[in-house]
Amino acid sequence: APRAEFVPGSLESLPFGDNTFDVVTCQLVLLHVADVARALAEMRRVLRPGGVVLCCEPDNLAGKVATLGTNLGTTDQDLAAILGLLMGCQAGKRALGEGDARIGAHLPRLLAAAGFERVTTHTNDTALQLIPPYDDPRMEVGLHQEREWAEQGVTVLAWARADALRHFQAAGGSAEEFEERWAALERWREAFLAAAAAGTFSAARGYVMYLVGGHKG
Repeated sequence: APRAEFVPGSLESLPFGDNTFDVVTCQLVLLHVADVARALAEMRRVLRPGGVVLCCEPDNLAGKVATLGTNLGTTDQDLAAILGLLMGCQAGKRALGEGDARIGAHLPRLLAAAGFERVTTHTNDTALQLIPPYDDPRMEVGLHQEREWAEQGVTVLAWARADALRHFQAAGGSAEEFEERWAALERWREAFLAAAAAGTFSAARGYVMYLVGGHKG
């Protein structure tokens, strides 16, 4: 308790004074923020001169493309349909003011525009590989979680159906287009569950996550 305190608030209007902290950090937050420039301005405001900002955010479209690299033998037609679904959902998320799922790819430019100096960018250096017989504890946990989600109708590729439909339609997609693309995702999900149950599923599970830092001059 003496070392940490939880304070509710909005990232676009932080409840702290100017020049308060030596480090400000966020992980998987900015992709859900409507006004990222405003959020970064607030993060810079509460930093002391010489302080450091560290942001860890994904490029979810690039990450989903990498996640589709499996041994399931998904057809090119289904791959295109799934990517069309994901792109539509991400466009709808932006249109609704619920953030940008690709924000990680834009962070270096945004930090520089916010006035941060010595901006540096790194990507994650590990992959969540899945290789039979999954004897690494990390693989066991990862596969168990993915199977549990898939059995509930949710995959690592997309949100639950209701959220995906809401976002897809917000970008101007029709219900018919959504159903066609969702059917391809369902085929992928069923193929994954069958391969996981048989102990044959494999994937490199690379993902595109950016760690971007900068200093307040």
